[in-house]
Amino acid sequence: MTANTSPRRGTVHSLAGAAGSSGAVMAIGVGTIAAGAVVLAWPEATLKVIAVVFGISAIVDGVVRLVSALSAGDRSAGERTLPVLAGVLSILVGIVFVRYPFPTLAALTLLLGMFWVVAGLIQIVHGLAERETGSAWRVACGALALVTGILVLAYTSASLVVLVWILGLQLVLGGALLFGWGVEVRREEHGTLPRHGHRSAEA
Repeated sequence: MTANTSPRRGTVHSLAGAAGSSGAVMAIGVGTIAAGAVVLAWPEATLKVIAVVFGISAIVDGVVRLVSALSAGDRSAGERTLPVLAGVLSILVGIVFVRYPFPTLAALTLLLGMFWVVAGLIQIVHGLAERETGSAWRVACGALALVTGILVLAYTSASLVVLVWILGLQLVLGGALLFGWGVEVRREEHGTLPRHGHRSAEA
């Protein structure tokens, strides 16, 4: 029987493949950093401005993750579960933030905190389960979201200015981690890194 010479592409590779190259991951990182910079540069922002900026960022991120998971034809339904769940969650939360104004700061911080905690846990579990290029970056992104979510939930009475800084810093740091993730995938695509997470070919 002829050996299967097609390597098993990990989720990080399918994420890049959704837009044709690892540049997709890097582009999302740059966009996230830009969103964070906008928030940090607008300390007097209103609840609606914060909600819309975060919502658009979450929708874009969720769409790319969902498309990449569904387009990874070499992965089983079970292996796609966490990426699909993360993508759907991100899109739904993003729509809520964009479409429905928040009457109170407490409501906004509560939803933000819960989203970051859940999304962070999903990313950490997925990163630890998938031993592939970029797993460490995925875990780092998840850890950042988890810590930020816990911090927000612990201080729901914080002022709007404090929330603006937390959100802005989370977006900037998260975007930087995504950019690093994309750079690592780009290096592997060009053969400068050993491939990880590939199943050995069966004769």
